[in-house]
Amino acid sequence: MAENTQERIETGRQDTEGGAGTVWGRAGVGWIMLIYFVSGACSLIDEVVWVRLLKLTFGNTVYASSIVVSTFMGGLALGALIMGRYSDRISRRLRLYFLLETFVTISAVSLPFALRVADNVYVWFYRSYGPTNAQLLIVQVLISAAILLVPSLLMGSTLPLLGRFVTAFEKEAGHLVGRLYALNTLGAAAGCFLAGFVLIRAYGVMGTLYIAAALNLLVAFSGWSLSRLSRVVSGEAAENAAARGREQVTAKKPDGRFYMLIAAFFMSGLISIGYELLWMRSIIHLLSGFTYVFSAVLTIYLLGNVIGAAIGSGLVKSLKVPALGLAVTLFLLGLCGLFYLPVLILWSSDIMPRVNAEVEQASKLIPFSTFMIKPLVQSAFLFLVPAVIMGIGFPIALQAWTNHVHKVGRSTGTAYAANTIGAVIGGIITGFVLIPLGGLQISITILGLAGVWIAGIICLMFVHSSERLRRFGLLATAGVLTVVAAAGPTNLFDTVVASNPMLPQQLELLEVKEGVTTAVSLYRDPEEDTLYLYASGQRIAGDTYFWRSDQKMLGHFGVLLNSNAKKVLSVGFGSGETMSCLALHNPERADCAEIAPEVVDVSLRFFKHINLGDRLDDYVNIVYMDAKNYIHLTDVKYDAIVNDSIHPRHFAENASLYTKEYYESARDHLNENGLFLSWIPTHNYEPTPVLNSIIGTMMDVFPHVTIWYMTPSPAWYYLVVGSEQPQYFSPKYIEDELGKEGVRESLSLININNSQDLMSCYIGDKEDLERHVKSYAVNSDYSPFIEFVTDDRAGGNSMFMKFIRDIRSDSVYRHIDWTGYSEQQKQKWLSEFKRLYEASTYLLLTNSTESFLERMKYCREGLSIIPDNPALLDVRQRAERHLLSACLKIIGDGRPNAALSIVEDMLKIHPQSVLGWVIRSSALQEMGDVREAYNAAGMAVRNGPDYPDSHMQLGNVLIADSQFEQAIVEYQEALRLGERYPGLAANRKIQVMNVLTSAYASAGRMADAVATAEKALALAKSTGKRKMADDISKLLDSLRAGNGH
Repeated sequence: MAENTQERIETGRQDTEGGAGTVWGRAGVGWIMLIYFVSGACSLIDEVVWVRLLKLTFGNTVYASSIVVSTFMGGLALGALIMGRYSDRISRRLRLYFLLETFVTISAVSLPFALRVADNVYVWFYRSYGPTNAQLLIVQVLISAAILLVPSLLMGSTLPLLGRFVTAFEKEAGHLVGRLYALNTLGAAAGCFLAGFVLIRAYGVMGTLYIAAALNLLVAFSGWSLSRLSRVVSGEAAENAAARGREQVTAKKPDGRFYMLIAAFFMSGLISIGYELLWMRSIIHLLSGFTYVFSAVLTIYLLGNVIGAAIGSGLVKSLKVPALGLAVTLFLLGLCGLFYLPVLILWSSDIMPRVNAEVEQASKLIPFSTFMIKPLVQSAFLFLVPAVIMGIGFPIALQAWTNHVHKVGRSTGTAYAANTIGAVIGGIITGFVLIPLGGLQISITILGLAGVWIAGIICLMFVHSSERLRRFGLLATAGVLTVVAAAGPTNLFDTVVASNPMLPQQLELLEVKEGVTTAVSLYRDPEEDTLYLYASGQRIAGDTYFWRSDQKMLGHFGVLLNSNAKKVLSVGFGSGETMSCLALHNPERADCAEIAPEVVDVSLRFFKHINLGDRLDDYVNIVYMDAKNYIHLTDVKYDAIVNDSIHPRHFAENASLYTKEYYESARDHLNENGLFLSWIPTHNYEPTPVLNSIIGTMMDVFPHVTIWYMTPSPAWYYLVVGSEQPQYFSPKYIEDELGKEGVRESLSLININNSQDLMSCYIGDKEDLERHVKSYAVNSDYSPFIEFVTDDRAGGNSMFMKFIRDIRSDSVYRHIDWTGYSEQQKQKWLSEFKRLYEASTYLLLTNSTESFLERMKYCREGLSIIPDNPALLDVRQRAERHLLSACLKIIGDGRPNAALSIVEDMLKIHPQSVLGWVIRSSALQEMGDVREAYNAAGMAVRNGPDYPDSHMQLGNVLIADSQFEQAIVEYQEALRLGERYPGLAANRKIQVMNVLTSAYASAGRMADAVATAEKALALAKSTGKRKMADDISKLLDSLRAGNGH
């Protein structure tokens, strides 16, 4: 066997010297292909892991991520360029490849240790010199470059090295190196998928790094083994030297076409990486910010490159002028950019919901997680075609260039370097110049036009002058497309943002402001006259009752729960109301860490009614930095740190604000008796493992933990409070703070009027939590858990019931500090609190059911204990108003009997329900029983003389009975009450004006009818209600014609 093997080797040598294909060559090339596939997988696994690790040092920002990727790719380009120059002169290329991969493995495994050194330097620099953000950015660039340059340079040198080795056996450089590129990219796609979907989730960040290192070693030793079978003899070396001499003779001097191809490689890389960044930025508004979305887009991007490279490698042989093939691919790539947003709008409004429905249906038949599959399916539909076009261009361009250079190693290395440098610059220009200055639409339009123009220029230079149509056709088309793009609509990205499937349909988009880190959008609900603020497709703030409850709790509790709160840090600006509430307490220092300046800018313009507005700088120091990075770097210690951030699972970038390391950093930056308060959202019915992980991780870090819930104003979130020292809460201090100007008034909106109301928000402490949270996964930077959870959402409000039954206890009494209270005051406080605590049990239960009738029942039980409890009255009122809306819709659908059945249950629970009697009257009126409808409306007015709804319904009944003048009186009273009644939104006021207009017209008072309709039209226009305005305009035309009713 040994003899046969040696014979095959010698035969291979002889065939090589003769210029023919070799027996070893065919098998050896196959092995090289496999090696290169695995090497590509390792490279992407390493890159994914490195970016995660570097974010821990430099902060979770787009700046850091972009610099990391750009430095990484720059290192690849430099390595390719260096090796491209010398690969033609190296005889034992696989031996060198073994050494390179070994060094890659060593540098990859050493990276965490290098990062620790870099982290110390970074912290020292910040604390010693207090640099600006720009100076910090420069340090980030230097540190990342120093850390990544060695391994990325080594990785970059492998393509030209192996390309020259393989093409020693074949002639078609573009074909073979294209196959190498395709297989390497296929390995990269596999590595990206494995890292993003499997490895990090299963083995953590460090485990994944070690797996990649093991694979790198395997690749290295495979190269070593093959090198032993492919030793060259002196004759082959001589042949290679002669070949190099021939290459030097036949090599063409660089000309205009040569440099045009360099530019094409460069622009191809620039456009491709720019597209990738813009795709990610746009798709997050439709698919949310789950961690699998990022991995899916990158996987499809790389997979498309693989398919394209394979297609391009096959096309190379049939192209007479490969440069023209390159021009076509660049032109098509440009079209993909120019038509991306229109296609995305069509996709989101029509196709995407159907695709999601099919995926969900398939998941019922074949068990898989829709969280993982949906992003892959959606990304494949949207990005696979342009990614394939990108891949096709590389082997075609390489063959075109090889035709001019005739030196495979140098050609491959230089081409790869030009392409990668283009990608590096594309990432920097897109992230730091195009998006901040022009926004997504202008950015992708510029990149698309760049593609079609350079395609036209290539045709101009490579097509014979006699073929004018082919020579100038693409250039003319590029000019037409430029004019069309310049004259077209400029709000396409706004339309994409407004197409977010998670948005309630009634919301109207008011503004989109793009920045480096996020795109901020503002919406208005015309039905309720409320505003909502979104960042990267995630709702972060608003001025509805629910959101203001959240914002006020975060703004006040950090001070009210700590009797020595002088220095406070808030994480996230939101609408600005949190900082406005905090400022009411006059702390010595109030800082706010906000990563996106655009959030502050939009909020200060649109939420002036609830934030500090122009007075912000007088009370608050805004730190424009990601909170994790700031807390890690600063040497300032706080008495309270309030963690208010976007949902940690729905926006993966924020999961780092719920990790063990972040909690530890926050703990280390607390003064004695300081508190760390973390907002935990549950409005999306998160799986129990997610909530347990957040709470359990905090219990791992903080010796003392309490959990709070907005009992007087039930909502879908908790507040978990951690500290190093035992937590004690002073009723006397709380009352003193409530006595400060504006504090009690601010908290009264969420039904907190005294210290008992605030303490009723207490649910339990660490001992109580440990009884409920018995097992959990610690969420760590190195073992991330929350963002990778794929469990189905928890059903309904069951988790609230678990917290109510299993956690809530009377442990609150051991956390009360009675300083400042006499024994008599203490006993009085306890007596009142015990009654409130019992009544609050029913308040909690109201949020444990989605049945509004059940909520009314719980309110009835609670009000039997404290009849005038404002929180219970408020919850009952809100439940009744929801039932009113539902029943009016049922009546409108022609089912008044069903509405009567519901209202009978309402009135059994609460016989004096004003809205219940309004519903009864409306249903009876629809059934034609005007007398009983009148009696029911009268009951509504008697029970609620200050309710606009009761007077409006009485007016409706009177209109039905042709008592127009009496109806006018009731409508006028409804309108008068509506001016001071906060529950009546603009659309309801317009409805009252409309029925009053009709009543005037029916009574023959046309001048009054026109005047009222004009007021209604003005209100509709001023509040942006276009459909209402159009309907009123038609009514006005009819009234002025003298025939309107």
